[in-house]
Amino acid sequence: MGALDGTLVHAIVPADQQTRYRGRGKGECYQNVLGVCDFDMVFTFVWAGWEGIAHDSRVLKEVAFDPSSGFPFPPPDKYYLCDAAYTNTLGFMTPYRNTRY
Repeated sequence: MGALDGTLVHAIVPADQQTRYRGRGKGECYQNVLGVCDFDMVFTFVWAGWEGIAHDSRVLKEVAFDPSSGFPFPPPDKYYLCDAAYTNTLGFMTPYRNTRY
């Protein structure tokens, strides 16, 4: 169906919430954004707003189980290509760890 991944986007947040949004490196604040695109490289789903320290798989889990998110689950015979940060499960295909492709 397409590809799924998360990325960090620089964010400006109130001072009392900055600890949750601090990413690795220089202590700047980031949001973790989940994106799904099809093979024409068109985004079909985007979910933004998670704190920068949130792991990609946690963001996917929370978005997938939130009925108000509108997350597009793949049909039973299709899947999303994901990176190794996600779990290899029904509908989501990840590479084998420690395997060079």
